[in-house]
Amino acid sequence: MSPRRFSFWAIALSLFVLPVLAQAQTHLSWLQRSGVGSPGPRYASAMAYDEIREVTLLYGGDLNTGTTPGSYVPPQDPLMYNQHDLWKYDGVQWAQMTVTGTLPLTSVGATMVFHPGLQRVILLGGNSLESDRHIMWSFIFDTPSSGHWIIEDTNVPMNYGAIGLAYDYSRQVLVLVGAGGFRNVQGRETWEWDTAVWTQKALMPPVQSPYSIHQWRPCFAYHAASGKLVLAHDQAVNGSPAGAVTTTHTFDGTTWTQMPTGSLAPPLGTIYFNANREMVYDSHRRRLVAVDSTSSYDFDGVNWRVAGPSFNFPNGPGTASGLSGRQGTCVAFDKKRGVLVRYGGGNQTTPGQNYNTFAETWELQRTNTAIQLINPNIHITNPLVLCTGENLTLHLLVTIGNGPNSSAGIAYEWFKDGAPVSGAPGQPWLYLKNNVTPADTGVYQARATDTWGNRVESNPVNVFVHNIPSITQHPQDRRLIPGESFALQGAYNSTLPANIFWSKDGVIIPGANSLTYSKSNVTLADAGEYRLNVLVSCVNVMSHAAIVSVGPRIVSQPTFPVNPNAGTTPVTMVVTGDGAGAVAGTYTAGADPTLHPDRRAPDDATTPLPMSFTWRHEGVPISNGAKYTITNTALTSSLQINLPDYEDEGYYDCVVTDASGPAYAKITNRQELLLHPLAPPYLTLLQSRGPEPRTRSGMVYDSLRRRTVLFGGEAFGVSPRSTFTTPMHFTSNDTWEWDGQVWVKRNPVNRPPPMSQFGITYDSARGRTIIFGGYKDTPPNYQNGFEVINNDIWEWDGANWTQIIPPSSPPARLSPVMCYDSIRGETLMIGGSNFNPEPADYYGSRKMLWAWNGVQWTQRGLAPGGSNEPYIGGDHAMAFDPGRGVAVLFGHFGTNSYPVWEWNGTTWAGVFPPVDLRVMDSRVSRSAFYDPVRRRIGLPILSNNLFPGYNGVCTVVWWDGVRLIKGENTTIDSINNTTPGYSDAMPFGQDKDLGVFDFHRRCFVWHDTPGFVNTGPSYTHELHFSAKVKPVHQPVEVFFASSENIQIRSIHAGQRPLIHQWHKDGVSLPENAHTMGAATPTLTINSATAADSGNYHVRVSNAMNQVIGQNIRLTLMNSGVGTVVQGVGLVLSWPGATGILETAPAPNGPWTAVHGATPPYSVAMDEASRFYRVRYP
Repeated sequence: MSPRRFSFWAIALSLFVLPVLAQAQTHLSWLQRSGVGSPGPRYASAMAYDEIREVTLLYGGDLNTGTTPGSYVPPQDPLMYNQHDLWKYDGVQWAQMTVTGTLPLTSVGATMVFHPGLQRVILLGGNSLESDRHIMWSFIFDTPSSGHWIIEDTNVPMNYGAIGLAYDYSRQVLVLVGAGGFRNVQGRETWEWDTAVWTQKALMPPVQSPYSIHQWRPCFAYHAASGKLVLAHDQAVNGSPAGAVTTTHTFDGTTWTQMPTGSLAPPLGTIYFNANREMVYDSHRRRLVAVDSTSSYDFDGVNWRVAGPSFNFPNGPGTASGLSGRQGTCVAFDKKRGVLVRYGGGNQTTPGQNYNTFAETWELQRTNTAIQLINPNIHITNPLVLCTGENLTLHLLVTIGNGPNSSAGIAYEWFKDGAPVSGAPGQPWLYLKNNVTPADTGVYQARATDTWGNRVESNPVNVFVHNIPSITQHPQDRRLIPGESFALQGAYNSTLPANIFWSKDGVIIPGANSLTYSKSNVTLADAGEYRLNVLVSCVNVMSHAAIVSVGPRIVSQPTFPVNPNAGTTPVTMVVTGDGAGAVAGTYTAGADPTLHPDRRAPDDATTPLPMSFTWRHEGVPISNGAKYTITNTALTSSLQINLPDYEDEGYYDCVVTDASGPAYAKITNRQELLLHPLAPPYLTLLQSRGPEPRTRSGMVYDSLRRRTVLFGGEAFGVSPRSTFTTPMHFTSNDTWEWDGQVWVKRNPVNRPPPMSQFGITYDSARGRTIIFGGYKDTPPNYQNGFEVINNDIWEWDGANWTQIIPPSSPPARLSPVMCYDSIRGETLMIGGSNFNPEPADYYGSRKMLWAWNGVQWTQRGLAPGGSNEPYIGGDHAMAFDPGRGVAVLFGHFGTNSYPVWEWNGTTWAGVFPPVDLRVMDSRVSRSAFYDPVRRRIGLPILSNNLFPGYNGVCTVVWWDGVRLIKGENTTIDSINNTTPGYSDAMPFGQDKDLGVFDFHRRCFVWHDTPGFVNTGPSYTHELHFSAKVKPVHQPVEVFFASSENIQIRSIHAGQRPLIHQWHKDGVSLPENAHTMGAATPTLTINSATAADSGNYHVRVSNAMNQVIGQNIRLTLMNSGVGTVVQGVGLVLSWPGATGILETAPAPNGPWTAVHGATPPYSVAMDEASRFYRVRYP
């Protein structure tokens, strides 16, 4: 059982990030205190912080008694100016202590430290008499403002006034070291005192010649963060600052070790100013601070910190010009307030001159640029209660300077129950723990430290992790019919207080707050997924969904496999349902049992009522048979489409019914079957027959009369308006029609003048072919140089052309693009070029969309402008999608995104296909069409990024309003049954080619002129959507002369390979020298005789099916004209190759030769009667 959660408590504070402050910024500054009183000007006092009383104590020193006010001359008698008073400082006020009893004789230069074991300060050394240097004193408080000195030890092993004294907190001993100078052994001694005896330890390393120690007292302190004692001292040659060095040693109780601090060691100032350096431990920042006559430094246990040159004290973490050059000061660290306290000292600018002594109190404090805690809480709630599996996020938010910071310049530490834990990688200010368990219960805290040791700590947060509640009883599914009742039961286990409620489809059911939920007299609205919810403080746990079905339910929708193929592999999809009666069980009757007569109450446990599944294709029920195999179980039904073919494409769904009856049936989602290859091969049907080779003409499909109509263009052949019989280029105004069998040239009484580069479309509501604009030749010459750009509109009704003169027309132009909007009943026209006359807004005129209703033109609207406007000119492709009710414009667009533009009758919208499926250039084909089976627009294109590598074959892509999918095309030359190469006849996709979609025969018809000059030959291709064998083209009757060689060709669509066998009068023909190609599409009969007359047919099969073609009648006729009806034409045939076909309006002439006519030759049967004969020269 996996928990389901509705929500979690907020678990992190916001993080604000600002740029990191410059590295040189120290975040510390010396501040002179005023209004706190003063022990008076003095030099070389002793000072320490009493950790028990939380005050800073100052003892003795030399007073200001020189002859000049504020000056001091060093005495020859060391006792002459000693002061033995004791002062305390609490950060608010200095106050002198009342001291009783014997006073220590030592004063100037003494050392004082706090001894936590004795819980009092220790005083030792200084410029006292030599006999007194062996005496160590401590001060005992009698009251907060009074006390007395006692002698702790009289046998201190060293008698130097300049000593180093520090308390080792880790080993709990007092450590004494000498000045380390003059290369003598005694000055390098190390002693420890355990409050009873002194023990000598290892000697400090000697100073190497020619260096000597140049400081009055050792710079010596305990570094608590590393647990070691640290000694820093300056060495110089003959007291010269030139070449001076500072060395740093650590002592671990056994061994002295020199540290490789390198260039980060504090450099020397003037040698006289370094005669006195003090060092104390800053417990807040966990580092040592050394203070001398010129600078103050930080030591973190590894390196000395040296700030940049932009500060008054270039070498220190915090400086003030008033402290420069001052020595003999005393320092202590106030642990309670977290500040370094520095007092007094003297300033001697020239050796031998009087000292200027001071009575100033200075404190080294954090500035507003130091690290600050924005919010002490690392979590919004405390305590924080979580459940197993949840994620724990804690957030420490700090700031450097005036704004928050993330990580640069800040070190973060996280603790659980006091032990370190790791922060989040890359985000150390966060503590992240995924999938917590009860073991993660604890107290969490965070600490942040900046580069100078300033640190802040968060408040602790208590985290409690509980096991999540568990569902011990899940509600069960119920299958019902309307009017029945149901009850759901659940149970849970939890260690936390819980709220109980039920939900339906994720929505809380008001008032359902018990372990049982029931409902009576159910309706369809009560069907859904029900869950028991257990809500505790940290998580909402949900039970498994109990599926309550009221009426049937679709459990899984049917889907077709990806890219199914047309052919022999079946296509299968499965639906799973559920509902009342679907499985064995006990059911109660509804409120009105007569509504459900098939319902049994209770059901027979062994004979459940079955579900009912009805599959449909395009909304029409289908059943088991050769085409479909349907297999049902109680809960599932599978549909298998056998030998799937393109005729099976379309939408499928399934009606699911249970015991509730048909009134409550559910219908699955529609699934579209789209078979591959998406575009079958082109078949070459005719060569050099039908319309002459031509370009810039127009072709549409006349759906009312079920034929393809071709008009005009620039043709190559014998011009009907010329006396020359030599083929030439001319502008045509002839009309041709193709019914799939023959091209018929129509001879209407009225026709447009010779025209080219016009727009053309078909009005399916009125049954009219419409042309507009283009070039038209003018009388009397009808030749190049006499054409004009026009805005005429003509319509063809299948018998005659009619020019319509509207009240107004769009500007004359070349190459506009047109389509018919079958939803709004109007012809749309846009684009073009070479306007006549050229309008002032030339580009705007091209973008104007016009509509023609058969009577008048109306402006509909401009294509969009702005950054996404399309480039609209001539040679676009446009088609209308009646399923979506939009006109779709493809074209040579001027934008890199290559959108497809759609017009919905009111506005244009640009659609941007995925980048790898964009049509870059559709100018090569203006033959976009709508396939009503696929409910898509097909676009034959050639120059396109969809298929790199030009192979000369026109590819069809399909547009569904969102994306383009590509059909893989080949071309089959059915004349010789080969797949031609680039130089052979095939659809080239150039603007000289014409294509339309014949949706009655579901094929694409292409009139093709190969090459880049329209000199032919011309071809007729068709692309048929059929995997099964499908007859496409063959003759009806052939007339032949004796001894003539005859070829009979039969063309079939279908998945290759195809198997052919020719028959004569029902008998299979053999393969021999007389009948050749008996097993091919083309049968050749050599030296035909009367015996070869008869009825021929071909039997064609593939893996899908087998068909027997219609009879082809062969008739012997040595002369004369034979006639046979084929398609919509009357086909004329005559024997021999030398006969010349002539025509006349009457039997007595006059007779005119039909130039270029070869058998078979088709004429229209619905035109005026004419007479034909064959003349043999």
